[in-house]
Amino acid sequence: MKTLLAIDLSTSCTGWALYELDTGKLLEYGLIKPELPKGHTKWVNTKRALYTINSMAEKVTAMILEKAPSKILIEQINRGINRISQKTLDGVHWMVLEQLRQKNVDLLDIVQFIDTIQWRGKLGLKLTEADKKHNATMRRKKNKKAVINYKTLSVRFVNKEFEKEFTEADNDVTDAICLGLYYFR
Repeated sequence: MKTLLAIDLSTSCTGWALYELDTGKLLEYGLIKPELPKGHTKWVNTKRALYTINSMAEKVTAMILEKAPSKILIEQINRGINRISQKTLDGVHWMVLEQLRQKNVDLLDIVQFIDTIQWRGKLGLKLTEADKKHNATMRRKKNKKAVINYKTLSVRFVNKEFEKEFTEADNDVTDAICLGLYYFR
């Protein structure tokens, strides 16, 4: 069976979704978190970033090799505000590609990067007027955690599309599911 693997790479929690390529049927999904040695919270940013990059890349590469997809979609990197976080995410992306090259150079031929704006736009994920009104109210109340954002929209979309009950905490996997759906729409 040919499959499509959609990956929302992250430094803290990478979401993935596997689809049957011919039918677009969602087969499975999951999350990958990096493993860091004890005491990592006391490390300087550079050391922590390097361990995060290596751990996440190794786990993601292992998952790709296990699933053996016919096509891989990876969400393109968005510009971040925090420099060390941005460098770490860039590092994860490049290290995954390097590990895939080392394991099987042909895997690089099936990788496609997709811009976030591209998949969200194609799926119609945008704030409604009610969402905007809600956000304005929450901002006035200085309640930033209650603001509806694009991650919230992917959770809503997947719950409606698949009759699931994902929560805001599941947004990494719902982004990956949406990235895969983008391919089939």
